[in-house]
Amino acid sequence: MEKEPGDISPVNEKDKKPKGGISAQEILDSIFGLGAGQEEITPLERPRYQELQNEIQERKKALLADMARHQINNEGFRQHGISRIIGPDPAEVKAADLHYQQKFVDQTPESFEIEKTPERTRVLETIIKKMPEFIRAYGGQPVGEIKPEHFHLVDLSKEGAQASDFSALSALRSKGFYRPSLQRVGLKQNLPLERLKDNLLFQAGITTHELIHFHAFQAVETRRNEPAEIRRVGLGIHSKKWGKRFLDSLNEAITEELTRRFEDFCFYDVSELQPELEKRNRYIAGKYQPSQWPEKINEICLIFEKKNSRGEEVEKELPRSYKEARRTLQMIIKSVYERFPGKFSTKEDVFRVFAKAALSGKLLELARLLEATYGKGGFRRVAEGT
Repeated sequence: MEKEPGDISPVNEKDKKPKGGISAQEILDSIFGLGAGQEEITPLERPRYQELQNEIQERKKALLADMARHQINNEGFRQHGISRIIGPDPAEVKAADLHYQQKFVDQTPESFEIEKTPERTRVLETIIKKMPEFIRAYGGQPVGEIKPEHFHLVDLSKEGAQASDFSALSALRSKGFYRPSLQRVGLKQNLPLERLKDNLLFQAGITTHELIHFHAFQAVETRRNEPAEIRRVGLGIHSKKWGKRFLDSLNEAITEELTRRFEDFCFYDVSELQPELEKRNRYIAGKYQPSQWPEKINEICLIFEKKNSRGEEVEKELPRSYKEARRTLQMIIKSVYERFPGKFSTKEDVFRVFAKAALSGKLLELARLLEATYGKGGFRRVAEGT
């Protein structure tokens, strides 16, 4: 991408705002997006940063065009997170459906929860509002009437938290979960890096990931005189016969990749997220070559400060989650794309097959594709390995 000719020199004293006019610095700020609460970009950084911003805008345009091409006329909403309930007794199936409807509606907060700040609530409301359009574009049928109350901020240090249904958040790497049986999202507030607890971009990413799980395909099986059991969440398959879970890590990889795309779709329109997005993008523009920008935007979640051995605050990169699982997904996509060069125009078209399977629950197209790519038994080998 060609840079604009010319140079931007530092603003000096004589460029200050004249009486009744606009200063040169204010003009530059309006062009390059600087405002209240944002760190100043030096003149030498401006062209490079603007070039990165232009690339981000092009990414969003390409994503919107791709979504428009694939938008499915999938009207209506699900009444709760469970897409399908199966079982031998119709009465039990109906009772299970009613049970999940009641769970979906009952979002009474627990005593160990933390109240959401107004800023976090506004971000959450925007993400919830924008998500159905995104889900439909990737082949799913969204859940209706999801509200901020479905997201529960859990303080694990408070009494009762460890003995509750949210105790799974105590796992070291856990940041949040969507629990189909509860029809709730739990978001962990006790984090190794305490400052991330209030980082709106970090929390928006976790929220988006779990909300995509909420909107993904979910199947439940009822059995006579036994509790209903979750059989599918997204691409993940929970097999009672084999006593195993299949495709769980691949399902997380797909969900995180969808989260990254949703960031391009939504986050740049949320004013509360702009300071952290600009901080990350300035860092990428300053540290990496333009040829590396797409990869780094995809891989770096945010930038945070951490003290080094000398006690100095230095900037650190926080990578996106499920790095190894996403790498496996990209390897599989590459294999499929190279096996069928005439069937798919881009690797993104291959990814759509995976995303559609996770969001709609329709596995047949994906299974056939993996069988054709890896030979007979290819789908089962991928399922057992991921």
